[in-house]
Amino acid sequence: MTELAHNALPKQPDSASFQYVVVIVIRTPFAPKKDMPFDISLLRTANKLLIRQKHGIEDVFLFVVVGNEEENAKVATRLNDYGFFNFNLLTLDVEDDDTDDDEMGEDIANWLRKNHPSCVPYLGKTVYDDNYDWIWWMGIKYGQEESADLWPFPVKDFVQLLPSSYANAASTWLAILATAMDMANPEYEDDPEYALESQQNALLAATLCEWLHGFEGANGNCFNDFDPETSIKLLNINDFFLGYNANDYYDNLQELFDEVESEYDSMKPHLLKKITEDNRYPMRNALSRFFGSDAGLFWALYSSIWPNYQQPMYDLCNELLSPNDFDEMAEIMSAWEFVQQGWCDAADA
Repeated sequence: MTELAHNALPKQPDSASFQYVVVIVIRTPFAPKKDMPFDISLLRTANKLLIRQKHGIEDVFLFVVVGNEEENAKVATRLNDYGFFNFNLLTLDVEDDDTDDDEMGEDIANWLRKNHPSCVPYLGKTVYDDNYDWIWWMGIKYGQEESADLWPFPVKDFVQLLPSSYANAASTWLAILATAMDMANPEYEDDPEYALESQQNALLAATLCEWLHGFEGANGNCFNDFDPETSIKLLNINDFFLGYNANDYYDNLQELFDEVESEYDSMKPHLLKKITEDNRYPMRNALSRFFGSDAGLFWALYSSIWPNYQQPMYDLCNELLSPNDFDEMAEIMSAWEFVQQGWCDAADA
């Protein structure tokens, strides 16, 4: 059985492995009063951003400026005064506060798709914690080159196994998994531990892949299309390692052979499913800690499928998880059960 480090406290995304992508909506005229909460938050955020830049971490800020054209043109200079220098600006010129939330949401969605497709929505704690009330949206992305030592497969092969909703963020999801499960890079390729650790990591990657497919099935977006046979091939899961794990489930080979009804070709996929089933709940716990809560994990999964930028993400998440009637509750019931329990019957659909 794969040994999971689910008791270890994971590092938060503030580590150098991740970049934050932060969207802030500003409505003009933009003139925060000195020493008021918004003024103080801007100063603190700019300071934290500069500190992280000094440590080589380049967080990304997008300021969406909504208002009349004349006032919008002044915002960049005022942001410079607070200490923001390396940021992105998206302006939406409107008159008489006639904001089109649909248009603004689509502009934000297009910008994220074009510039940061590997972002995963993030609702957990960050270095920018005290600014939640004015952050419109936040995500994390993997900020380093992929580690060839950590995984016995290229990320491009992992992409082929994922549901389309998560494929663009494959490298980020792998980094989240590695951080949440406290994985360590095998140090020496000729060390006997190298093959063992890289194979354990591959099994966890397969578990994550199956789990994301399971969430798709649970929320009704599409069928659970996880393919264990293709996963074994693309993730370079070793036959010997699968056989070694079979010892945890069967006293002898005949038991396994009987269970797959004497179909030899079904043995390896069947074994992988056994292993991933055991790994689901410990992995779920680690991911929940990484995202700060079950609600944070649910939001990351759900809004990757159905992104919405027309309201602040905290408001949207609260609305989603506080249904007003039975129909609204029924829409998310299976998906919420999936996140809380690690799996549910609807996930097998």
